[in-house]
Amino acid sequence: MTTRKDIWNFKLTNAALFVIAAGIGVNYIGNFLTSVFHIPLWMDSIGTILSAFLLGPVGGLTVGFFSNYAYGFIDHISYLYTTTSMVIGITAGIFSRTTYFQHWYRTILLIFMLVILCDAVSTPLNVIAMAGNSGITLWDDIFSYLQYHGIGLFMASFLAEAAGEFADKTLMVVISILCYRNLPKSILKHFQ
Repeated sequence: MTTRKDIWNFKLTNAALFVIAAGIGVNYIGNFLTSVFHIPLWMDSIGTILSAFLLGPVGGLTVGFFSNYAYGFIDHISYLYTTTSMVIGITAGIFSRTTYFQHWYRTILLIFMLVILCDAVSTPLNVIAMAGNSGITLWDDIFSYLQYHGIGLFMASFLAEAAGEFADKTLMVVISILCYRNLPKSILKHFQ
């Protein structure tokens, strides 16, 4: 059984540094592809989630923080959502250390936890910084539709963000789990 202390255990080894750098790169590429191809997802958390699976919550938090910091040089609004990325890393890391992603129902629980937590962190930021919009056209259209039909600013932003987060986090978690499960055992042994 994993203890509370084991969950937060983190060793900064060469392998961990490689995973952190690779995770930041994967997040950066996902964010870049979303911008270039106008994909209605954020796609900036595969590296964070996969790093959290390998390194635990501290590693996931680290990748989430530095990914947003790196992308902030191109899109300054990314700095604002650093906390959201850190929450993703912590949550995925805790779930991985307690084996929650190994069964389909636990995977669904992880997705819902990420959606709820990311929505709770991002919605106030959306309302304060972008008048409730999320920066993705599809979800912003849903937000506008909800507002047009009388739903208040915060609730409309919350619901539109939740729809976007659900689509994004489902895809990101599934891709991350598939990547993790297909890593060779010779690589996985460095992170157990």
